[in-house]
Amino acid sequence: MVLRAMGIASEIAFHHEAFRLSVDSGVENAARDQLAQYESENGTPVKSTPAPKLHEAAWIAPALYIVSMVSIAFLAGRDMFSFDWYATGALSSNGDRSGAGLDSVASQEAMSV
Repeated sequence: MVLRAMGIASEIAFHHEAFRLSVDSGVENAARDQLAQYESENGTPVKSTPAPKLHEAAWIAPALYIVSMVSIAFLAGRDMFSFDWYATGALSSNGDRSGAGLDSVASQEAMSV
């Protein structure tokens, strides 16, 4: 394609287990010059770096996290250790839905302005 872009007619053929590039004898030196220039501009291809190796035991942390979350949910559901898991409010979805908390924040912001 380099030679074709420069207007040099060429032909690539498979011959005895190798590829052969053929050009007319009158443009042989120009073809060599163009191919040498192409090779000097592009050089050898850069080898990509291999992907980093993953830690063999990378699955342990997520597995422990899942076990801990399921254990906490199980313990809370069974009312274990005589601890009121819902009294802390961490597991309660009721909360204060009256909006009074938001009104007090808004009124504090209005007073600070």
